[in-house]
Amino acid sequence: MRWPEGKPQPNQNIILEQVRIEEPRDWWDLMLGVKTYSSFSPEVLLSSWISFGGFGIGNTPEFAYDFTYLNAFRVSRLSTINTSFRNIRYSRVDGEGDWERDTRVNVLGAFLGTSLMFN
Repeated sequence: MRWPEGKPQPNQNIILEQVRIEEPRDWWDLMLGVKTYSSFSPEVLLSSWISFGGFGIGNTPEFAYDFTYLNAFRVSRLSTINTSFRNIRYSRVDGEGDWERDTRVNVLGAFLGTSLMFN
């Protein structure tokens, strides 16, 4: 959305124009990370990993991170039940002037799944 021509005045009805942007938004981020595994028994595995980066290189975000925590519980020789939490966050600014776009994304949530192992 963008403001129509002119500046808004107090108590003025404002109608916003809808602007559709169809240009591709591709970029790459230099990310550094750490991944850990802890096996408490043959039936329980805990794992976490975090990657962070961006660093404002080129058109990358000033800062971005991706964090995941995973619990895996072996229920049979071939399968596990997995519970996990993930958080991804980045903030970036594209364009300039009237077309400057400030994008802030924070995605988080839990998930439940199963894994099958054929070895």
